[in-house]
Amino acid sequence: MKLKMLGGLKARTVRKQGNVMAAQACGKVLVLDCFRDGKRLGRYCIDTETYEYALYLDSSGKWNRWELSAVFGYDPLEYQWKTDPLEDKVEFAGRKDRKLAREMLKGCGTWPRTESGKIHWMEQEYNRERRQRRRELHDERVRREMDAVPPLPDGLGEWLHGVLGGEDFLFYEKEKACWSCSACGDSFPKDGAWGEDGKRPVHNGWAVCPGCGRRVRVKTRTGSVDREEKLLLIRPFGGDGFAASFVWARVSWSGRGRETDLEENIRVVGRLTSRGWKETVYYRNWIGWNDRNTGNWRFPDRTYLYTEGLEAFLEDLEGKYTRRERAAAYIQFAKRGICMDYWTLVLNGKLSDREAAAVEMLFRGRFYRLMGELWQKEWRESCTGAGCALDLEGDGIRGVFRIRDKQKINRIRDRDGGLRMVAWMQEADQKGWKLEQEDLDWLLRRKLLPREMEAMLGNMSPKQAVHYIRKQQASGYAGMPEKQVVRQYEDYMSMCRVIGKDLTDELVYRPRDLKLRHGEAVEEYRKAEMMERIKKDRELAEKTARTMRERYPGAEEILEEIRGKYEYRSDPYMVVVPRSLAEISAEGYALHHCAGASDRYFERICRRETYICFLRRTEEPDVPFYTLEVEPGGTIRQHRSMYDEEPGIEKIRGFLREWQREVRNRLSSRDRELAASSARLREENIRQLQEENNTRVLKGLLEDFMEAEAI
Repeated sequence: MKLKMLGGLKARTVRKQGNVMAAQACGKVLVLDCFRDGKRLGRYCIDTETYEYALYLDSSGKWNRWELSAVFGYDPLEYQWKTDPLEDKVEFAGRKDRKLAREMLKGCGTWPRTESGKIHWMEQEYNRERRQRRRELHDERVRREMDAVPPLPDGLGEWLHGVLGGEDFLFYEKEKACWSCSACGDSFPKDGAWGEDGKRPVHNGWAVCPGCGRRVRVKTRTGSVDREEKLLLIRPFGGDGFAASFVWARVSWSGRGRETDLEENIRVVGRLTSRGWKETVYYRNWIGWNDRNTGNWRFPDRTYLYTEGLEAFLEDLEGKYTRRERAAAYIQFAKRGICMDYWTLVLNGKLSDREAAAVEMLFRGRFYRLMGELWQKEWRESCTGAGCALDLEGDGIRGVFRIRDKQKINRIRDRDGGLRMVAWMQEADQKGWKLEQEDLDWLLRRKLLPREMEAMLGNMSPKQAVHYIRKQQASGYAGMPEKQVVRQYEDYMSMCRVIGKDLTDELVYRPRDLKLRHGEAVEEYRKAEMMERIKKDRELAEKTARTMRERYPGAEEILEEIRGKYEYRSDPYMVVVPRSLAEISAEGYALHHCAGASDRYFERICRRETYICFLRRTEEPDVPFYTLEVEPGGTIRQHRSMYDEEPGIEKIRGFLREWQREVRNRLSSRDRELAASSARLREENIRQLQEENNTRVLKGLLEDFMEAEAI
């Protein structure tokens, strides 16, 4: 549209109040002057053929790509799902204006019904077509750029096989009673292949293929071997740029030969612009390449770096991309076959000069496995800087490893140790341990770290710790992984610390049966925690006691009255009647059940329907154990311990039967009348629960119910 010409059209004067539009035509363009209470707000123009539209606001003096509703102050996003955002909010200046607008908008058909609704529909269609066109142009640009990226090299599969060690396999096919070589694909009879030692080939042993003469690994228990790896290829692109390709590789060995499946899923294109280097990431999806990660691909933490032709390209790139001036030096790592995060180290790394020198020093020192682990995601943050496994800013080899004894550093190199071995050598150097290789190998195979065994190593040497873990696995913790045994020990020592045991006593820190001592510590810890809760809440309980006496008058007097009839002691248990309602609340809170938190128990005491008693161990009369709900005749409705559990309930029930017989001899005629009334109320409660189909509560009541013998 010619906005300058449209803006020069003469505007009419409108005195009508409210939101008003005055219409005029300029060829195929409908021009609407918009007014509010006689004051013009702006001019809206829409091409009735192409649906292109524009809005001029008098307040800003500029043309905008805004919708008609915006001129009247309505947010288009708020009303985007409406057929007509301006319905009943705007009108035309006269019948001629409406007729002109209807005539020019008749191409929309009969729907929407209103002229402002037709305009809104045309705006949505125009925006949809623009989005579609932009998307098509964008996808076409991406397609052209991706087509220009060089294809994967033909010999990439063979190169990867060489990096992986050039290993091949000799498979035994039981059905055919023959051997098949993945290197040459030939088959041989059962007696046609021999191990390197001249004996019968064994699983995972080595043999020489009779056909091709290659040294191959023997596989008698599987018919194929699969290995998945990630590759990074960096190639020149677009003159002075680069293209980095991340390839998912799957190598499969079988009796038919070796197959390599390569799948390129992520590409990074870098270009040198006036503002510096700009990198764009593209991802592969089911229809091709796109810069939107619809396949949810993630940059791999470790890759092999393809080195063919890379050194010359990186040397040329060095002067253009100053962050990568050391990239060429790292090609030596790739040629060695080290798998690491080359994307971070070579193309996206931000190492200081001292850090880069430390990495090169590790390479020259032949710490190959250590370098491979150094840039894994789980180690990247925890293995650099002060207080961590390695200090790449350290001074010399001792400073980098944080180990004073160089013999320990040499030991890491000789065993091709990783970061876990570094952690153990650092701990041994600091504490003066004599760490035997047999024990160290066992700890490394179980992937244990010194910080994970801190509680155990506080009082034991590594050798003692290894022996202790293996001994516990052979007894109480049979079949449990080593890390879980260590966590059980840490949990045990933590509880011993809380309950005040002497952690320097060997009987405490090295119990013969850890599982048994752990269970005992749990019980003592729960008791200590329970008493601490009671102690802390006693003041609060006393504050609420007065309120409870007012809400349940006479309840405490009833408890005092029944004390002589219901209290009973016979080792190892005793029944105690609480002296106040506050004690019942504290008991329920300590044992984590509802006896002290629900009003119905206090109301039943007031009605003499049931009473609350405490079951305690005679050796621990002040430690909550069980809470009993008792009917006046001695019948027990409920008995609950910590978290509604019932430890040792079978033994306890024998004592409770003895207690019921004793209570029966103490009852008066009044007690018998109350017992009969309580039984009727109990039956009514059970019928109500059955009608409500409350099976969970019914089941608990039936399990706890202990009726006193007939009197």
